[in-house]
Amino acid sequence: MRFFLVSDDDSAAAVIRSVVFARGLEFPAGNQCGLADVPGLLRTLSQSSTPAEAQTTIVLVMPENTDKGLEAVSAICAAAPCRLLLVGSIADSRVVLRAMRLGAAEYLDLTDLSSELNLALDRIDQRRRKAFTIGVFSASGGAGCSLVAANLGCELAKKNSSWALGGRKVGGGDLATLLNLKTS
Repeated sequence: MRFFLVSDDDSAAAVIRSVVFARGLEFPAGNQCGLADVPGLLRTLSQSSTPAEAQTTIVLVMPENTDKGLEAVSAICAAAPCRLLLVGSIADSRVVLRAMRLGAAEYLDLTDLSSELNLALDRIDQRRRKAFTIGVFSASGGAGCSLVAANLGCELAKKNSSWALGGRKVGGGDLATLLNLKTS
């Protein structure tokens, strides 16, 4: 995960850097810029050779002039495939709502920045570890559900993903036989 910070507020930027470093995440000094440098940041992101799966997260600290901040939000969301976290005052709910409608992923309260940012990064980590369940059922026995489930499990194993296979057949199952396993 790559981080970029857009901030003209040095104290908020220091808190953000310390939270990111405390989590052991990479955050090079060149990945921080001021609000006026957003066009240059967008050029850098568009020319980046980093693979798409390396999710980019931009943390933008809203300036006192919220209209300029919202312009930057609009430009970032329109130009860069990234997750945008905004940091600012939550006193004016209209600003928060406008920012979210423009495409910001989250709006973090500046007064409790450290814990808010940690919680947001926890949510990002959870989204990267998506889990799902696939069920294979039939109306009667002998339809081939165990065969389909075993083959699906083998294909998932080829992709280096974690998976589990369970059967609900009353009186014993045939998954072990299909997978050439010995049961104890």
